[in-house]
Amino acid sequence: MTPDKQFKIYLPYDDDTKMLFIDKRLAVGTTYDQFGEQILDVYAVTGVDHVSSSYGNDGHLFVLNARSEDFVPVRDNVELLICDYIEKGAEPEEMVGTVSGPETIRLGVSRTYTADFDVDTWSVTPENA
Repeated sequence: MTPDKQFKIYLPYDDDTKMLFIDKRLAVGTTYDQFGEQILDVYAVTGVDHVSSSYGNDGHLFVLNARSEDFVPVRDNVELLICDYIEKGAEPEEMVGTVSGPETIRLGVSRTYTADFDVDTWSVTPENA
């Protein structure tokens, strides 16, 4: 269980930080779990303060709102201090199956879609399991 901590994150506004988006998970450091294993201290962006602050010539400040998130060992890399890390060269799992139904989605109209998987057994694992 993650404590529901909320923070403001102040960053310089530049080409890299302007790419941050809502729900982006950020590793801000490391801590330890109840078993003594090192884990990431993770926060997710919940909003962007669109009122930019300026300090001096061309000094803009990017303000993000963030809340604490769970460390997910299969997605987060402690050594690199990065969340949602996909190792270079790792092949994504191939999904075997199709989803069929109308090709358009319209506001206020319900649609029915059918998923057909070519596997004998499959399961769904929650993200925070």
